[in-house]
Amino acid sequence: LFRGGVGEGGSPSLLVVDLSVEFVGCTFGAPASNAAGAAVIAQHAVLRFTHCVFEGGGPGLEVDFGSLADMRNVTFSRLSGGVTGRGSALRLGATNMRIGGVERAGATVESAHSGMPFAYLARASFSRCSARSGGAVHVARGALLCHGCNLTHNAASGEGGALLLSHHSATTLTYCDLQTNSADEGGALYQEGGTALVARTLIARNAASRRGGAAVLSPQAIPNPLVRQAGSRMHTILPSSRASLLYCTVEGNRALGTARAPAAGGAFYLLPGGEASLERCELTANVAAGRDSEGGCFAVRDGGVLYVRDSEVRNSSAGYGGGPRLYAPTEGGV
Repeated sequence: LFRGGVGEGGSPSLLVVDLSVEFVGCTFGAPASNAAGAAVIAQHAVLRFTHCVFEGGGPGLEVDFGSLADMRNVTFSRLSGGVTGRGSALRLGATNMRIGGVERAGATVESAHSGMPFAYLARASFSRCSARSGGAVHVARGALLCHGCNLTHNAASGEGGALLLSHHSATTLTYCDLQTNSADEGGALYQEGGTALVARTLIARNAASRRGGAAVLSPQAIPNPLVRQAGSRMHTILPSSRASLLYCTVEGNRALGTARAPAAGGAFYLLPGGEASLERCELTANVAAGRDSEGGCFAVRDGGVLYVRDSEVRNSSAGYGGGPRLYAPTEGGV
């Protein structure tokens, strides 16, 4: 049993730097006093976890700076996001890097790809984890591969009930279950950048208070540090968010809406720069609730891209556009 320390901001149960370590049958405690750091932090390290448990009121595992984590039959339960508020169970590449004396979250291509972390998970379970964004997992930089994993009953008060994917992330989910997660936007997934491949995965009964019962693809602008301020405007880069779904089942997801913001996208909500491709998928009984709601299955706004092939959309409902709801930047535009 590894349990984090106490004191101002807490301390990790274990900090692994420049080592290769294997853990079998271990339990890592993350008390709420560990608000500033995860139970285990890996930097320039190779870690393997088998039949291990991460539990408690604080953050779980943080993998960064060229580290590799191999996790099989690992359980993450009842963890919270701590002071960062992003990703309570697993954080990948979330540490800000110092570039030119200033902390940045990997804003340039060179900085983003130096020290990319990688995590492989097989038959892992994430349940009842919560954070402000990315209830269970936050991938900021690096690559995440999940096979046969369950992400259930996780919650975020903001975006991404189970997963938050940021600018320089590459995520692959195969044979996974994303069920009964909830958030304000993106009940199961919120993608603000990077790429995601989801294959033979069940995405069911997730809920969003406002938009994207299953997922939101909403790229966030990144300030370009190589271009100086021009007048009062700063030049930015708007990366795309690309998600591909193959042989997936998407059912029973709901966007609920509020008194001020009608629901949109019972399953998927795409903003400019968001690109979703669905092939051989089944989308059933997804709902945007309320009289003024839009897009029972899809809501695509102002330049979002949606590609659907050999898929079936049925029994979805909304106030406007029971299946898809398409918006244009100008009246009559396509």
